[in-house]
Amino acid sequence: MERGINFTERDISKDMDARRELMKRKVMGVPAFIIDDEVVVGLDMDKIESLLDYTVTPCSNCETKLRIPKDKGKIAVTCPKCENKFETTT
Repeated sequence: MERGINFTERDISKDMDARRELMKRKVMGVPAFIIDDEVVVGLDMDKIESLLDYTVTPCSNCETKLRIPKDKGKIAVTCPKCENKFETTT
């Protein structure tokens, strides 16, 4: 897990199914990310995060990265590490 984002890594040099999947989608570069039906080639974190159903927000007190659901309006958040409480709008 990097930046609070869960992912499955597949090596196209060893995993022929992963290679076929990218070839079928006409993806010619790596890294490539498949999120639902969208493909992101390259490490475009803004694009990747825009496709996820949550955003990654650091706690203002301890910098722990928290996954906050998108499109929920104003929500109360409590950091599991330092118990800092804050509100955010998604």
